Amino acid sequence: MKKEPRRLKKLVLTFSVLLLFLVFAVLTNPTKDDYLKFNEAETGIPIPESVRIAEANFFFFHYMLLHQRTQ
Repeated sequence: MKKEPRRLKKLVLTFSVLLLFLVFAVLTNPTKDDYLKFNEAETGIPIPESVRIAEANFFFFHYMLLHQRTQ
């Protein structure tokens, strides 16, 4: 019977951490306008090459998956 309160504590702690993370994510999430305004020309912040590679990989694999399913 001692395992039951420990399991409940773990569940409450896990739920609390996830809820805190969700609230933090919502509060710090940029607006749609912020996303649209962000570019290298306006901000002067260069987009890292890893982001460009990840974006290219996403489009490539997304394209491959779509055409693989349709054929």
